Amino acid sequence: MSGSDVSLASGPMRDTILAMDELVARWGDADQRSLFARAYRDMTSSMLAAIAAGEFEDGQWVDRLLERFAEYYFESVALYASDRNRCPAVWRVAFDATAEGELSPLRTLFLGINAHINYDLALCVADVMDDWTDLDDSTRASRQKDYERVNSVIRRTVDVVQNEVVEPIAPGLGVVDLLMGPVDEWLFSVLIADWRHDTWDDALAVLEAPPDLVDQVRARIEEQALVTADKVMHFGPDRL
Repeated sequence: MSGSDVSLASGPMRDTILAMDELVARWGDADQRSLFARAYRDMTSSMLAAIAAGEFEDGQWVDRLLERFAEYYFESVALYASDRNRCPAVWRVAFDATAEGELSPLRTLFLGINAHINYDLALCVADVMDDWTDLDDSTRASRQKDYERVNSVIRRTVDVVQNEVVEPIAPGLGVVDLLMGPVDEWLFSVLIADWRHDTWDDALAVLEAPPDLVDQVRARIEEQALVTADKVMHFGPDRL
């Protein structure tokens, strides 16, 4: 399932896929914000297919995770458009970069991925595991396994993102491949899996923090994401 094919989605997730399609159509090829929207749509489509195929122990929980995750993205898009200063700082960096046009398309794409995984995802997981303290060890382990199974879906979707999203706007990545190995495997699979591993720990830190310290934990998570954003903007070959 990709693009406007929403046959595997229903209810809120059908609306989510359609909303992503609307953003892609509104922004068009000239607006680099569409790069992340396209990649995110493809990943979400693959996730819905995996849920439909019964690849997760608790498909309903994973579907709820997907839905809440997308809400964070749409909220940041809306805030940046209506009141930039209220938009999370790491998303402001990502959106500003697309407007300024000084970075390569691949770097601006990864600024969005960084904001969504290293900031949004920790808060999203904490939202959908607000019953964490009431879960037994078996259910907790099941939640973490399903969370980690997402990495397998990402790995098999990287070729789609590489071919349909990245290659048309960054055909020179063959040079990067020679320097760093297959860019789709290193950037879209290994790096994201590593980020998601750390994000699980961040989510638990939010869940286990005393109420008066939650804001401090959230601030730390965003600061870490901002540090990673700076690395995305400056690390690696100039062609990247």
